[in-house]
Amino acid sequence: MTAKLRTDVEQDVVDRFRQDGFTVVENIVSGSELAALSRAVDAISHDTEAYPDVKRQWVRSDDEEHVGHIFYMHKHHEALLELTKHPAILAHVEAFLGGPVRLYSTQIMLKSPHEKRHIFQPHQDCYFWRFMPPKVVTCWFAFDDVTRENGCLTVGTGSHHMGLVDHVEYSSAIADNDGTTGALWCVPKSVATDLTMAEAPVGGGGGVFFTGLTVHASTGNTTDGWRRAAGIIYMLEENASHLTDEQLSSGW
Repeated sequence: MTAKLRTDVEQDVVDRFRQDGFTVVENIVSGSELAALSRAVDAISHDTEAYPDVKRQWVRSDDEEHVGHIFYMHKHHEALLELTKHPAILAHVEAFLGGPVRLYSTQIMLKSPHEKRHIFQPHQDCYFWRFMPPKVVTCWFAFDDVTRENGCLTVGTGSHHMGLVDHVEYSSAIADNDGTTGALWCVPKSVATDLTMAEAPVGGGGGVFFTGLTVHASTGNTTDGWRRAAGIIYMLEENASHLTDEQLSSGW
């Protein structure tokens, strides 16, 4: 990771990001590079024999199950590690955060065809990372074309200016390997109803960048195809002093 800041992101893009709390960047990768990433995602998601150490979570019902989350994708496939170091992604993240960055963590969110239970209520990611300053930007990278129909993000325009707000618990459709289902947290309805939520569709190979304080959500997948996306989470280098060695080991 170079300490020299990249400077090839237009200032108006940075200004709009800081105003709105998010932006969409299309065509970060394409063609054979995107195809290779797609194969890597399929491999670590579904090939449990070749990748037995991948931490997966599942969406289960009485008659079926499918993988819904993959954690630490960059630790399991070289192509996905290289994605976290992509110059265009790092250029935007460094410009948005205004300093040298490091990877905090990664995860893949998968919505199978016609999966309507795997949803995320409006929330702020930094609610889950209250141990460090909210100097965090996520590149939500799309491996497939992401639309309203298959569960694109909706983002609260300017919601990061609220600062961190209290969240309330709700039930999750996601289960660990042992079948244990957990809880997730979302902003209260009294907060969510006052937000201006904007849809953020993005083509495969593009990304939605947003701050750790930006409220965002997603609905189910009503289409015949999978919707696969990765959360690539970066923090300012200076945040490292607030994390333990174990927490830092989730990234690079």
